[in-house]
Amino acid sequence: MTQPQAGGGSYFFTNGSAVATYDRDWSFPDRQVGDVSDKGKTIDYDAVLANSTCSAALTQAAANDAIDALPDGCTVVARVTIRVNK
Repeated sequence: MTQPQAGGGSYFFTNGSAVATYDRDWSFPDRQVGDVSDKGKTIDYDAVLANSTCSAALTQAAANDAIDALPDGCTVVARVTIRVNK
């Protein structure tokens, strides 16, 4: 999930599948970030641990591309903040 800090706080889906972790480290490529429309923006990437309730709600919400708040059963377990400079 991404949450652009200037975007009103909505969460946007960036990865529809599970992200593998190793000793609490995680990563995934996001090729949609960094174009000219992102210049100067700060974006938070949240790793979300989803129980079955959260997973079902996110699956339904994914068709809308963005949600205003994380559903029940979703827990942000890590956050990485980036600033797009170029």
